[in-house]
Amino acid sequence: MAQFKSVSPIYGVRDTDKTSKWYRDVLGFDVVYKEVDGSYVVVARDGCPIHLLRQVRRDILAVTAHNIEFYVEVEDVDAVYQQALKCSDGSEISAIEDRAWGMREFQVKDPDGALLRIGAQIIQPLSPDG
Repeated sequence: MAQFKSVSPIYGVRDTDKTSKWYRDVLGFDVVYKEVDGSYVVVARDGCPIHLLRQVRRDILAVTAHNIEFYVEVEDVDAVYQQALKCSDGSEISAIEDRAWGMREFQVKDPDGALLRIGAQIIQPLSPDG
């Protein structure tokens, strides 16, 4: 059977320059591709890309804003959390927590309202009793 190699989200944003700079400054992504007119930008970190497509239709933005979520698994969630706190431009960032399902994670919203849940597996999942 054929093996899947990766999944790369593509989502519409109001301003690809502003959003790609946020991913660079707050989460340490690099811009790895940009259309000359700025209509399409790919940001990536450690081989994990996110594709940003300039969306000018307000009806589509109204549906997608605050309805997009990504889960990003990392090796050192505490380091990513500290970087996000240090470099945040007022973005909504939750507290970092150990979850019962065995992940240590936090949440942050990008400028277009996409929710990124960023986490790392903890050694031993918490018991249902806490």
